[in-house]
Amino acid sequence: MRALLLVEVVEVGDVLEVVGVDLACINGNYAIPAGFKTTDALATESATSLAAEAYANVLVVKDGNQDSDKIKALVKALTSDEVRTYINDTYAGAVVPVF
Repeated sequence: MRALLLVEVVEVGDVLEVVGVDLACINGNYAIPAGFKTTDALATESATSLAAEAYANVLVVKDGNQDSDKIKALVKALTSDEVRTYINDTYAGAVVPVF
C-alpha cells in the first residue's frame, strides 16, 4: 500500500505543478487553462450526476425581472442548441450543458 500526500492547490497557475505528482484531482475551470483534457483523466463525473446538477451555473435575476422580455430572450439563448453545441465542441466534456 502506498501512502498519499494530499496538497491543496488554490491558484490556477499552481495547477502546472502537478506535473511532478502521480495523481491529481483538478476542477475543470483550472484544468482547461492548464492544458489538461478530460480524455486524459482517470475519472470524470457524469453530466447526469447529482454533483453536476447541484453545482451547475444558474441565471439569477432581481425579483420582478424574471418575466421581462430581455431575460426571456437571454434564457432562450443560453439554453439553445447552438450554445449546447458550442459547449460540447469547445470544452470536450470538461464542461457539460445540464439544460
